[in-house]
Amino acid sequence: MAYTPNPTNATQPIDSVKARTAAAEFRALKGYIATLSGLTPAVNGLTSINGGQIAGVRNRLINSCFNIWQRGTSFAVAGTTAVYGPDRFFANSEGAQACTLSRQTPSLGLNQYGVRLQRNAGVTGIHPMHLRQIIEGATAMQLRGQTCTLTATVTLGANFSGTALKFRVQSGSVVDEGSASLIAGTWTSLLTPLDSSVAASTIQARLSQSFEFNPLIKEVAVGITYTPVGTAGADDWVQIDDIQLEVGSIKTSQEYLPIGTELALCQRYYETSTHNPIFSGNVTSGENYYHSQAFAVQKRVAPTVTFSYVGASSFAASAPTGSSITVTGFNALKLATATNIGFYQYNWTASAEL
Repeated sequence: MAYTPNPTNATQPIDSVKARTAAAEFRALKGYIATLSGLTPAVNGLTSINGGQIAGVRNRLINSCFNIWQRGTSFAVAGTTAVYGPDRFFANSEGAQACTLSRQTPSLGLNQYGVRLQRNAGVTGIHPMHLRQIIEGATAMQLRGQTCTLTATVTLGANFSGTALKFRVQSGSVVDEGSASLIAGTWTSLLTPLDSSVAASTIQARLSQSFEFNPLIKEVAVGITYTPVGTAGADDWVQIDDIQLEVGSIKTSQEYLPIGTELALCQRYYETSTHNPIFSGNVTSGENYYHSQAFAVQKRVAPTVTFSYVGASSFAASAPTGSSITVTGFNALKLATATNIGFYQYNWTASAEL
């Protein structure tokens, strides 16, 4: 059915007040809908939500806002050995020089914590310094041939001595060769698809760089690096408050996961006892006694379990040993030294880090 006047045609005359009002409102609504249709092609340059760059869990880095610190909050970094601080991230220097990796509270932004890598005051060593995370093979292979963007919120100390702060990404063609091999430069088919200076300063800034991965990668290392010069002042440091690696050429907002989810992701690689496990009972001298412990999260591989002594009676005053260590748990083992009611108590850490 045709209407006269046609409310969608602004050139037709309108004879009554009611018709004039209804037609005007309809035409205004039509114009508003037309403006909304202009938003369809892109939102900040992104053409899709459900299947595009901002869909799902997009950050390939774990503990990217540095909320999880199972090992402690301050660590000495003295040389080429990897020193883990915030979960999943390690620091090293390419030579002997005293540095510190520590947890910080940012003065700006949405993050509870940040991480700071500092050359200690008075140090004269000028070896390159690195803060990195290795992405295991199962996740790294999802990035094959992809254009990706690395973004981090960065602040430099007042005495930052590096000639430049760089974002660096490296890859290899064999699964999970680990941090020691990376530091030695012996990853198989080692490539560096990103090694670019960023315009960091003493003012907090969110900086990004885009790059493309080789189509044959099976492992990835992501982080920041700089080479200091001269003698370190009191504030020769770089602080990272968050970091994100995502598929796509566009920087998006930092992704925040629930803290429990982040902890579980970290515990796949490292876990520490949250209480003092204890064995107790009637024991016979010369017999072994076991205490079973399950991990909170299944590990990446069967981990290295390290024990520390807490207390004992009718057992030696020493840490237990481990047996039957798997990805899901272990047995602690001690030999009784007396026939009596006895106990032993201990702490443990389990590391399946790369």
